[in-house]
Amino acid sequence: MGPAAGPLGSRSGGAAGCTVPAPSPRAAPRSNGAVAERLVVTDGAVHEHLRDIFAELDLVPAQRVDRRVAAVPHRPVNGRRP
Repeated sequence: MGPAAGPLGSRSGGAAGCTVPAPSPRAAPRSNGAVAERLVVTDGAVHEHLRDIFAELDLVPAQRVDRRVAAVPHRPVNGRRP
């Protein structure tokens, strides 16, 4: 995993040293394709990273539960996980 979000809610790092804003708790839902387009990465990269994040949170694919919704209680608050 990359570096933790800083005090201003951004992440920095990677080969290019780019900064990516951390999502707002009220961020609009986006498809993997929309996230990929915004971050200038492939759909596959978004899919793989989300899969890894959901696995770390023990959120396995389920028919009746959207993992993105189920992940909300696990989101960091003030840089700390609940």
